[in-house]
Parts: sequence; structure tokens; C-alpha cells
Amino acid sequence: MGRTMNLTEGSIVKKMLVFSAPLIAGNLLQQLYTVADRVVVGRFAADGATALAAVGATAQPVNLVLGFFMGIATGASVICSNMLGSGDKEGLRKNMHTAVLLALLCGVAMSVITIPLVEVFLRWLGTPESVLQPAVSYMQLYMLGVPASLVYNVAAGIFRAHGDTKRPMYVLSLSGLVNVALNLVLVIGFHLDVVGVAVATVVSQYLSAGALTWVLFNAKDQYALTRKELRLNKKQVGEILRVGIPSGLGGIVFSASNLTIQTAVNQLASESANGAALIAGKTAANDINTFIYQLHGALASSCVNFAGQCYGAKKYKRIDKVVFTGVWLSVAFMAIPIALSCIFAPQVIGIFNSDPEVMGYGERFLRILTLSLLLFPLAECCAASSRGMRHAMMPTMMNLIAICGIRVGWVLFVFPHFRTIEGLYLSNPVSWLACSALQLIYYICVRRKLSKET
Repeated sequence: MGRTMNLTEGSIVKKMLVFSAPLIAGNLLQQLYTVADRVVVGRFAADGATALAAVGATAQPVNLVLGFFMGIATGASVICSNMLGSGDKEGLRKNMHTAVLLALLCGVAMSVITIPLVEVFLRWLGTPESVLQPAVSYMQLYMLGVPASLVYNVAAGIFRAHGDTKRPMYVLSLSGLVNVALNLVLVIGFHLDVVGVAVATVVSQYLSAGALTWVLFNAKDQYALTRKELRLNKKQVGEILRVGIPSGLGGIVFSASNLTIQTAVNQLASESANGAALIAGKTAANDINTFIYQLHGALASSCVNFAGQCYGAKKYKRIDKVVFTGVWLSVAFMAIPIALSCIFAPQVIGIFNSDPEVMGYGERFLRILTLSLLLFPLAECCAASSRGMRHAMMPTMMNLIAICGIRVGWVLFVFPHFRTIEGLYLSNPVSWLACSALQLIYYICVRRKLSKET
């Protein structure tokens, strides 16, 4: 693409900031639109607390369903970065065409399989009856947008592999504005509550996927997609899945651990006099937490592409500097928002819903969630860089042991003795500390092996 950025040379700090800035802006915009969904439904639905809780109750199940197939986007981006670094233009073209078609087919299959099972899944998680039916309606509609979501993420991954993070941000800005406008019209104007929010989300997903793929098909350079080349190349599918499946399994592991936490939250809600308020408070806190996380998430994602290009060019020592830079920039970016969210927690939660119970629960969730964020960067930057070097399975196993294992064990053996919000969510910092240690050790092992080969 005309805007390709060479990530194998020059100032890492400068290039990471230039590369990540549009990605951060895009992620923040995407999360801002999600927050807007919650604010609109929490403020303007007929029963704001119940509607907010219903939307929030689906967050982790949706992430679990999407997590595996989002690995395709990671796999496509890694292979593109490697081929750019090595100068394999023919392989790059085949990879791009294969990845887009593979994402579309996987997305359609996922929608067909999951929509009929939504209610069973939510009941299995112990979702309170007071929010179950609106949650089912929201998630079933949301799953209609999965094909578009996967295609957009693969297309955005192709742009990022070329060093272009601006055009996905522009597309996301447009679709996000449409999302907010539809939210206001459908919820306030037509009183559709959670259904209106879901419809607005699906429409914006198809708009973003359509716009970004249109850019790819209408590009005027050697990397443009063409319809006649749009096919599943066996070799490219294998390479994408070799990186994508472990990455997707990593997403499942993370989401499964959060599902375990969500089940415990549902238990607390069932035992509470106002369970909807507890889940609504958790939903608001989680949205703010995710918003702050995007400041780091974009930098961690950039490590995949930096490491991928450097690996293809065999500039292995530069990857060490990439990891270090990603970690300290992430901590620096998140520190002030975390401090502000802890100090002004009641006011921040109040943006979503002014019910005193919702605000009280949300404040407790928010403080422990945001403080745990400071332990993310080391683990994720090391894991991302390992994936960029085509070592994707072991980072997933590290997550399985340190995140899923510890959190499931915590819910089973610790939480029963400390049945409070704080007693439950202390599992977050404990699991992230363990994960950081394991990911760092594995990254060092990978780098030492590469050093011996050169």
C-alpha cells in the first residue's frame, strides 16, 4: 500500500507512537461508541438499570464466541508483517485474499451456529431472570453482525501489517457516528431499548466492514485486492491458522476466565436484593476499565507488527527494544486515567446510571479493575512479540496456566470464603502477576534460541 511503514529501522519510540496513535484513537473511538450504547440504554430505556444490566450480561459470552475467530485477524496480520519484512510480495497477495474470504466464511458459520444457542448459554451462566430475556434479544441480534466484525478486523489487520493505522481509524470514526445516531433515534425516538442498541451496533459493523474492504478492492497499487484472486489458498490458510488458532485459543482462555468471574458475579447478583443494580454497576465499571485498557491494547497490538517485520528481516535484537518500549509507554499512558477513575469513581459511574445502588456497586468494581491494569503491559507485550516471531502456542499455554487456571481456582476455592466484590476481583492482579512472569521467561527463551541460530 502507498502508506506502508518500514518498522525494521529508525526510532522505535517515534515509529511506535506514529503507528499506535491512530490505532489508539480508533480503539478509543470504538470503545467510546460502546460506552455511548450503555449510556443511552442506561439513561433513556424504560428501566435503565435492567437494560444496562442486560447488555452487560452478554459482554463476556460475546467475547468468548468472538475470541477464537479473532485469532484469524492476528494470524493474517503476523503473516503479512513477516512477508513484508522478507520482501515476499507474491505470498503477501495470496495471504491477503485468503484471509478476507476465510474471515467471511467463519463469521457466517459462527452466526448460524450460535444464535439458536444464546438463551441456553446465558441460562448456563446463571444470568438472573430479571435481565435474561432482554439479554437474549440483545445477544441474538448482536451475533448477526459477527461476519462483518471478523471481516473488518482482518482488513484492519492487513492495513496495520503495512504500517497503515489511519484508514481503519477513519472508517471506524464514520461507523461510530452512525452507531451513536442510531442509538439515539431507536432508543429515545422509537423506545426499542436493548433491541435498538443491538440494531445500531450491527448496522455500524457492516458499514465499517464494507467501507474498509471497499478501500482494499479499489486501491491502485500492487497490494490491492481483486475479485478473481479471492480464494482460499491451501498454503496460506495453513500459515494463517498456524498463528491464528493459538492466538484465538488465547482469546478463548482469557474470555473463559472472565466467564468464570461473570458466573460468580451472577451469583452475587442472585443473592442481592437488587441484582440488576449490581450487574449494571459492574457493566459501567467494566466499560470504563476497557476504555482505559485501549491505551495499552493498541501498543501491545503494535508489538505484533513490529516484531513480525523485524523477524522477517532477521533483526532480532530490535525486538527486545520493541518489548521494552511497548511496556513503558503503556504504563505511562494509563497511569493518569487510572488515577482519575479511582478518585472520581462515583461521578464516572453516574454517567451511565444515577441510581445510588448502581453507583455504589460500580465504584467498588471500578477501583480494583483499573488498578489491575498496570500489571497487563509486560505480559501482553512479551506475548505479542512472541506471536510476531511465529511462536503463538506457548503464549496461549502461559495464559491458560496463569490466567484461566488461577481465576477458576480462585472462584472455586477462595471466593467461597470471601463472597464480596473485592474478594472475587483480587484474582485479577494475582493472575496477571503470574502471567507476566511466565510470558517474560518464554520470550527470553525464544530470543535466545534465535540468537543461537544467527
